[in-house]
Amino acid sequence: MMGGDWMEETRAWGRYQKGIEYKNKINLLSTIDKNERFYSGNQWQGVKANGLPTPILNVTKRIIGYKISAVMSDMISMQFSADGVGDNDLQGKAYREIAQLLSEYSKTMWENLKVDSMNEDGLLDAALSGDMVSHWYWDERANDMTGELIDNCNLMLGDPNTPEINDAYGPVQPYIVLAFRRQVSDVRREAQENGISEQDLELISADTETENQTGDRSKVELEDEDGKCIVLLEYTKELVDGVYHIMAEKSTRSVVIRPKWDTGLHRYPVALMNWDKRKGSAHGEAEATSIIPNQIMINRQAAMLALWIQLHGFPKVLYDITRIGNWTNDMSKAIPVKGVDSGGVGGAAMYMQPAQISSAVMDFMKWFIDITKEM
Repeated sequence: MMGGDWMEETRAWGRYQKGIEYKNKINLLSTIDKNERFYSGNQWQGVKANGLPTPILNVTKRIIGYKISAVMSDMISMQFSADGVGDNDLQGKAYREIAQLLSEYSKTMWENLKVDSMNEDGLLDAALSGDMVSHWYWDERANDMTGELIDNCNLMLGDPNTPEINDAYGPVQPYIVLAFRRQVSDVRREAQENGISEQDLELISADTETENQTGDRSKVELEDEDGKCIVLLEYTKELVDGVYHIMAEKSTRSVVIRPKWDTGLHRYPVALMNWDKRKGSAHGEAEATSIIPNQIMINRQAAMLALWIQLHGFPKVLYDITRIGNWTNDMSKAIPVKGVDSGGVGGAAMYMQPAQISSAVMDFMKWFIDITKEM
């Protein structure tokens, strides 16, 4: 609802804003932007070159790629077994058959959901942002389970100091809000299908809330008549007859586009993995964060070496200006010399021997790159 310039905001929007405030307090969003920039090769932005060349030796990308490949080289799968049952009784046999069927079904689902590909993409997310976040839900259109990766900038936890989403006893977090950027026309269509009034449909409009998306290119969107807006999916837990039920509600900043419904789940359908854990925080430490200081040092060393080569790497010519009026390096032209004295033509010009760079510089450069790769 609106009154003048005032617009009533949904509960999920308030929780989304609180999540953004927390992430900004721990510098999460700016850190991810910098990490993504270095990984993609944009490594001199914000770094003072002071007139040096700006070469890029992207060891950050090589290190992250190597570590992801090392993890993905170990093929994993889900295996079910029947423990604590007899070997010969009929019940034990039935349990083992059920476990075998579950193992085969999980293998099929693993392939259908392309979990290996999702894991590889998720590991890259974690290496750059500190976290891998996956969201699993029942796709009503496909009538099947599906999963997707969520940027950690779009994951708002009710307790961001606790990395646990669920435990053996039930859901841990007070609530979870997931944020998405969606086409306005698609959001309106979904809201209309859920019986939202025409008045509320008019409140669903495009926004420019892209500054909290991570990655430089995520902040730039196509300017068209439709545009995008933020859609929030809020999960909460409710205790019903001693059992937790996961409830969900979908909304924009000012309109609930799907009222609260019972998902039929007893755990949050969200999984969170940290690259490196940080004490007292649900968000982990990214691999790229610790590499960047060394990456800057490597690029600066390479820049100084490049400058030294430009200044000293090529021999300079000394020539007698009384005998040679103008020097040229054009191979198709002869150089005239006036007269011949005791020095002969060779006395008219000579090359200076270029200085030799210290081997200690190159040894340090190689050692520094090697030790960075081994970190």
